[in-house]
Amino acid sequence: MDLIKYALPLVFAAMFVACGGDGEGARRTQISLVNTVIDAVVSGDSNEIRNLLQFTSLPCTDATGAGGDRPRCLGEPAGTNVEVFQANACEAGWLRAIDVAPLLDHVIALDSVVYAAFRSPEGFYLTGQYAVVFEGDDPRVDEPGLKRYMAVGIEGDFGEITGIALGCGIDEPVHFLLPHLNEDFDDWLIEPE
Repeated sequence: MDLIKYALPLVFAAMFVACGGDGEGARRTQISLVNTVIDAVVSGDSNEIRNLLQFTSLPCTDATGAGGDRPRCLGEPAGTNVEVFQANACEAGWLRAIDVAPLLDHVIALDSVVYAAFRSPEGFYLTGQYAVVFEGDDPRVDEPGLKRYMAVGIEGDFGEITGIALGCGIDEPVHFLLPHLNEDFDDWLIEPE
């Protein structure tokens, strides 16, 4: 009887570790750097996600208008290289390190699960060798059951996140995949369900 009393908790602990803990139930790929990002996003650990963000140095512009392929200058002369992270929401955009906290709050609020993962085709709007599309419920929206989608670009040796694209009031994941992926696309790591 004492053996069962002491052994049973160890068996449950071993099962928890073997199943992956926080990432339990997450759909997985055969590529560890993609799984690293999946685990971080599904776990909702903002520090873990932040540590995976890959900032890039780009020359800023003083051109008017939002979005674009270059970040806006914030007092620097036009053409000055600044460290930014690709963050799209309705249009292309760039965030500086001090501005990523609200983005991470949104990522965590979605309580995401994996919808699909694939090798990024040439011309895909997020940089990176791979992309994962996550699906989740946004508790900040007053429409129960409305799904929100987020795409994440991934590259590097350790699963660096090269960019995050949030839905723009669109609750269909196909908008994150098309027009970049057509029906002949066959480079799925995890096919959409």
